[in-house]
Amino acid sequence: MQFPLVSTSIDHLGLVSAIFNELGLVELIDSLIEQDIENRKISVGTSCKVPLARRSVPIAKQKN
Repeated sequence: MQFPLVSTSIDHLGLVSAIFNELGLVELIDSLIEQDIENRKISVGTSCKVPLARRSVPIAKQKN
């Protein structure tokens, strides 16, 4: 049995960020990577969140 695949673009950074938070990805990344918290303003997990959230938004929309 085959199921149709559907892909939806989430063009909103707030939604992507909320999903990232809901999945606990910042905490997961922080738990896996050794960090020197005293010398950081933000954690490694947080610093990974921003480029991933920004990458999910298309830079240019294609014309049909």
